[in-house]
Amino acid sequence: IAFAGVTAAILAVVGLAAGVAAGSGSTIARGVRGYLAAALVTVLVLGWVGGPLLAAAQELPVFSNNYIGRIRVLLGFLLACLAGLGYDALVRGRPRRPVPSWRRLAAAGVWLLAGLLVAGVLLRTYQFLREHTGLRLFAEAARLPVAAGVAALALVALGWFVRRDAVRRGVLVLLPVLVLVESLAFVLPFWPRVDRSDFYPQTAAHRFLEASLDGDRFASEGIVLYPATGSVYGLRSVTGHSFTSPAWGDLLRRIDPATYLTPTFTAFPGARASLIARSPILDRLSVRYFGFAPGALPIGKAATVGTAAGTVDLTDGRPVEVRVPAAALRGVGPVLAGPLIKPPDRFARLDVEVLRDDGTVLGSSSRRFGNGWSAAPFLVAVPAEDASTVDGTVRVRMTLHARGTTLPVAATAAGTPVLSEITGRDDGLHLAFADAGAVLYERPDSLPRIRWASRALVETDPRAQVTRLARGLPASTVMLDAAGPTTAGQPATVDVLEDSGDTIRARVDAQGAGYLVVADALQKDWTVTVDGKPATLRNADHALVAVDVPAGTHEVALAYAPSGRPLGTLVTGFAVLLVAGLLVADRLRRRGRHRRTRPEPGSELDLPAAPSHRREEPAAAVRDGPPV
Repeated sequence: IAFAGVTAAILAVVGLAAGVAAGSGSTIARGVRGYLAAALVTVLVLGWVGGPLLAAAQELPVFSNNYIGRIRVLLGFLLACLAGLGYDALVRGRPRRPVPSWRRLAAAGVWLLAGLLVAGVLLRTYQFLREHTGLRLFAEAARLPVAAGVAALALVALGWFVRRDAVRRGVLVLLPVLVLVESLAFVLPFWPRVDRSDFYPQTAAHRFLEASLDGDRFASEGIVLYPATGSVYGLRSVTGHSFTSPAWGDLLRRIDPATYLTPTFTAFPGARASLIARSPILDRLSVRYFGFAPGALPIGKAATVGTAAGTVDLTDGRPVEVRVPAAALRGVGPVLAGPLIKPPDRFARLDVEVLRDDGTVLGSSSRRFGNGWSAAPFLVAVPAEDASTVDGTVRVRMTLHARGTTLPVAATAAGTPVLSEITGRDDGLHLAFADAGAVLYERPDSLPRIRWASRALVETDPRAQVTRLARGLPASTVMLDAAGPTTAGQPATVDVLEDSGDTIRARVDAQGAGYLVVADALQKDWTVTVDGKPATLRNADHALVAVDVPAGTHEVALAYAPSGRPLGTLVTGFAVLLVAGLLVADRLRRRGRHRRTRPEPGSELDLPAAPSHRREEPAAAVRDGPPV
């Protein structure tokens, strides 16, 4: 979104035109307007025209890894600067001294060029909207900008040509009001006006992860549980919209080459998510849960319960039960009959419960229909794998919630709905949570984020490191990129004392020498101590870190210490001293100039005060005496 109100744009043109007309008499330093105008044109070409200039700019360090649409913030900044110059020109008023004719012509040229530009944009907009049948919407949206533009032009003309102070004062008050009205009209329709706690509402899936992750990570397909927002809830994710270290990126690309949507945005593609969820690399990255959309087909073995011989209708709010053989259920639902239907209730959903004979709920969930349904199985992911422990059968209860709608489903000759089900298998996953918002599979083989490795192996080739991690390594083994102290192969207990982001502290009680592994990208700008003494932080598992710990009880502390901090502190201190020195020097210069211009006593400039025009009465002692 790039917004610049009509009033602000007109003031920006005034700022340019007034500068051209005023010339050297302007109070703005020479070159400021020219710089702002050139920068504005450059931004418009880069962001909205493209071509060779944009292609060249994208080879530069800052532009190479940034979306060019972000340049819109510079557009607003430059227009604001020029609008400020235009408002300043109206405050100062039209110059009273004669303006050369060529400057008048130049100012008129600026206005003519601005008018032609606006006319060209409006014409292109009209042609586009006419081709895409959007004229009515444009006409409705253009009412306020057109009215504001006419009013702004009238106010600018009054402020520039009318000399009366009252008129100019009114103009200077009304122009900011116009800017405010346009801005609010644009931003209010999508500006959040809800309570802050509702802006990022915490769903049942977030609450489940919050209670279950315990410092580990989650992953998901696409933008399910949008990974970049995980930090709002204090949840770690393996992907997201952020900068990642190159080594971490190597692992994500090995999991799936399509993971990187942009250089700073990673998300696992949904097409291969069921395979991605079982990647051994995710075990090393401590991904304990993997999220899917509620409409995704549950992972497992598909089967059908019953033979279709007709149809039966599910009605709103009326439960229907079907008995099925007990199994590790991950998903179950009816087989829909009939053509694609769009329900009148846009929140229509189907609730499913799996129960024992005594009424104990083994698992429950729901799924919304979205924009409609078709003649196919409508599977609802249900975390009921514990149903496999039941002898005989379990009850599946389905309840439709769709006002004013009946749902035709396939039925057996006895009139009971035919069910489609998905049962679990030995695939390293366990369906742990499901509702209308997300489905979460637990990955029992994932390793803790802060863990103990009783054995170590060395692999110096980065490509071979990634390959070995993709094939899988024993849980008790860490892979180092250089040889370190030998391990004893003995277990240890690890108690995490602090995990605050910039500091990680853990107490290790080891029966033999080994390595404490932290599954974070801490290979750069981090330090480590063991019992308060500096230690070596070693690269491990290609993108992670490890520190060797001897046998016994020890406290290990990792701290963030960016290499640029000392230099930044030095530069900041130097800048503060420089500014302070400039201020002192300016003060001394002003004081010296004041002393040089102050007249000496007795000099010609040291004249007595001017005589008062007030008539004073003579003193009594000399009133009758001779004149003096």
